Amino acid sequence: RLERRPSHRLCCRAMSSGGRSKSPAFKAKAKAAGDEPAASQAEAPGSDRASASTNKAEVPSTSGSGDASAAEDTSSSSAFRSAWCGFSVWYMILLLLDMFYDSNSPRPEVLSILVLSFLLAVMMFVMTFRGEDLDWIPVVRRLSPLVLAAQAALVKKCPCCRRQSVWTWVAAYAGFTAPVRIPTSAAPHFWLSLFVLNVLAHGANLTLLTCRCLCRRRTAKDGVAKAVEGKKDN
Repeated sequence: RLERRPSHRLCCRAMSSGGRSKSPAFKAKAKAAGDEPAASQAEAPGSDRASASTNKAEVPSTSGSGDASAAEDTSSSSAFRSAWCGFSVWYMILLLLDMFYDSNSPRPEVLSILVLSFLLAVMMFVMTFRGEDLDWIPVVRRLSPLVLAAQAALVKKCPCCRRQSVWTWVAAYAGFTAPVRIPTSAAPHFWLSLFVLNVLAHGANLTLLTCRCLCRRRTAKDGVAKAVEGKKDN
């Protein structure tokens, strides 16, 4: 009897455990315990996706940076950018008048030259335009988004158009060729005014560029002198 009691106890325990495992409450507890790691495993991919999405949001897109740099290159201009824009408008108006009232001959050849010059003036207006140029005009300022969109499209097709030095030379061409239009134009005095204003503006531009170059050379020389003095002290 003493030897059979431990085995009897073991059998009773096994039977009781088996009965518990078959009971619905035990099965529910086991199922809940088994679902917890599965839920944690299911949450892990979600967390990975969330982290991946945050990483994607943090990484800047190259196309956006390219557009921003293009916008910055277009907006960075010379001090006379607004002046070239105003000259382009005046140039377009005078060319339109000469298209209809010019007395030069042969007429087809002159008209073709005037049309090409007008298209060049339109491009100069678009590329030298800034949003604040029309802010002071109540109704016309609504055209600013259209002009800026055309500016961005031209920059994408021809990246060299963003350089304001190009349009400085175009403005000089338009201004210094204005006296050619005086003999046969219907508005000779306006062409003369355009020529005079261009001479003044380009003279001031050259003076400003010369002063900037001299200041840069002076600062560079001062930097070199300071570096040499620091080496001597060491």
